[in-house]
Amino acid sequence: MGYDGFKHRKGSTIHAVVDQSSMPLYFTVGPGNEHDSRRLQELVDGLSERPRELYADAAYDTENIRRCLESMGVEPNIPVNPRNGRRPRPYNLELYKRMRSAAERFFG
Repeated sequence: MGYDGFKHRKGSTIHAVVDQSSMPLYFTVGPGNEHDSRRLQELVDGLSERPRELYADAAYDTENIRRCLESMGVEPNIPVNPRNGRRPRPYNLELYKRMRSAAERFFG
């Protein structure tokens, strides 16, 4: 599953979880001045079926998000944000690119 909260529209942000075919599985709208990561838990909880893996961009590289996903049995596939100053974690770059592209196609 891919996640993105990228599209900002006049004070609002659309947050979406999509499958590899760019089909939306769940989405919500939040305030534009809220960090995108604050809606991740709501989106994962709203899914009818728990994903095995979740692909998100480096903005979601926080220990809280990683711990939350892992406690739900979801494997986070998130690149390390260099601004966090942590050691790199392994992630599947090819699958990340494919799912990131799926999220971008949904919004496009």
